[in-house]
Amino acid sequence: MKKLNQIAIIPARMQPPHLGHFNLLANMVGKFKKTLVLIYDFPLSEQNPFTSKQRQKWLSEGLRELNDMYNLKFTQENLELIFLTAEFNTATDEEIQGYIHEITEKTPFTIISLNPKTLKKCSELGFETLKPTELEAKFPLHPSLLTHLNDHGTQIRSFLEKNEPIPTGYLPKSIKPATLKKIYQKNQPK
Repeated sequence: MKKLNQIAIIPARMQPPHLGHFNLLANMVGKFKKTLVLIYDFPLSEQNPFTSKQRQKWLSEGLRELNDMYNLKFTQENLELIFLTAEFNTATDEEIQGYIHEITEKTPFTIISLNPKTLKKCSELGFETLKPTELEAKFPLHPSLLTHLNDHGTQIRSFLEKNEPIPTGYLPKSIKPATLKKIYQKNQPK
């Protein structure tokens, strides 16, 4: 495997955060000096039914749960959650480049994503990119979680929309399906 940069940047919506996200974060510990998770803030919609505040709470609870269960050693020094404002969605390429260089303090970094559009855009901006599947996985919570990471949020929202139970293996225990469903229904556009 090639030598990795010091910082991993993971752009994500996390609508909602699920075990695929946590598995990816667990794989960053020890591989990179620091992991920055850039979480997009979109207006509430069918595809983005959870607020930044809700996702931040679930991420914190899930990270604490997995830290306790598996001694992953997530710390403020090696993992930082950054919630991007809605204005970031309309930023120019130059503004995005400037922001990324600012948060990394010009330290070499790699963008980690399974989203083809994100990888293409980041490559066009001159950023080094990797798919999670290109990293040596050391902590698979579930065999399919790294390869189907993009699908899990969509599947969870589909279960919620159809009022079907969310199967085991999608969410950490700290994110209760009943709570997720209640918030999902409350936040749906009328």
